[in-house]
Amino acid sequence: MHDIVLNRTLRLAVVGTISIAALISLILCYQALFDGITGSWSDAAGKCIWGTLAGTAALLMIRYRTDLIDT
Repeated sequence: MHDIVLNRTLRLAVVGTISIAALISLILCYQALFDGITGSWSDAAGKCIWGTLAGTAALLMIRYRTDLIDT
């Protein structure tokens, strides 16, 4: 019983982390787009870089999600 609870808790933690990283990536990239439209290029570049890094982290976690959980 404890193994099932631990396994599902680890899966939930990994999926939650992936979801939060992807959401942060989307929010930052959209804010960068709107900052670029208004002409604030330095803020837009910083947000775009951080959004791209968060998206890349989410992509890597999705790619190696089976390695993150040892079943």
